[in-house]
Amino acid sequence: MREYDLIFGILACQLRLLSRGSLARSAFALSEEADATLSDVLLASKALSPEDHALLIRLVDNIIHAHRGDEKAALGTFGGDEAVEYAFAQSLTRDGATWNPAEDQTIAAENLPHGLPVEITPEPVGRYTGGSEYARGGIGRILLVHDEQIGRDVILKELLPRQDVSPTDETLSRLPAGKSPGSPMRQSAAMMARFLQEAKITGRLEHPSIVPVYELGLRKDGQLYYTMKLVRGDTLAVGIDACKDLDARLGMLRSYLDICQAMAYAHSKGIIHRDLKPSNIMIGEFGECVVLDWGLAKAQKDVDAHREAMEKSISQLKLDPEKLD
Repeated sequence: MREYDLIFGILACQLRLLSRGSLARSAFALSEEADATLSDVLLASKALSPEDHALLIRLVDNIIHAHRGDEKAALGTFGGDEAVEYAFAQSLTRDGATWNPAEDQTIAAENLPHGLPVEITPEPVGRYTGGSEYARGGIGRILLVHDEQIGRDVILKELLPRQDVSPTDETLSRLPAGKSPGSPMRQSAAMMARFLQEAKITGRLEHPSIVPVYELGLRKDGQLYYTMKLVRGDTLAVGIDACKDLDARLGMLRSYLDICQAMAYAHSKGIIHRDLKPSNIMIGEFGECVVLDWGLAKAQKDVDAHREAMEKSISQLKLDPEKLD
């Protein structure tokens, strides 16, 4: 199997668009079709939707282009043979498929759900203008843009370019001795999974006190983005700091009730925020209270893209309880 197919399969698994069992079965089918590609087999078998297939083709092409067309070097950034063995459920060698689905019930039984179903369209040419940076986080940045089609200002959140993302000193300090944080490309795949999870979960929640998502798309440079409502005002943290007496604090009760209603609604949908704090709540110019930043949110029935990172954080807190202070 050529390197392009291997990269395609690894990325499909890392983005939770395909289970390892499905990928292994497709790899076995590919061994019997000499002229086909893995992407062709996955699309023909409907293991991938046309939208997911197009997204992966675009991403793989961008990855290989970033390595000046060297597919072997691009594959190496994912972890080489070790990543291949894991993604294909230890069913594939570099010389071809060796797994027979009739002989291996373990892999056949592995049928993980598509945790992040994706339907992404290219950014419409000329729709969003401006683009001043509004804020920046660990893996993404928020831009203030103007939607020319509707005629309104909106927030556009996009993944940071890979070269702008690097492990923090705190992240590096938590790694066991001799361990590296992983290649930039493997980090990028994980970041895309988290970004897509955030967009999908936020977009499902339709409540007056939860920021609405308008669109999920792909920019010309290959960066994922989604747009959402622009809420002008101050954070709840600023509002609390501005309270000088009891009457002022009692005046914040309306916002508190709005937050409770928003969380009750999210919980009724099987979604938890996991990062609720005053700085992630916006009080608008006309008193509206909106919960923002659902980047760590988890849906009850979905694969959790943050699971590994959160387990590491919890383990670290158990080892060093002082970090709870």
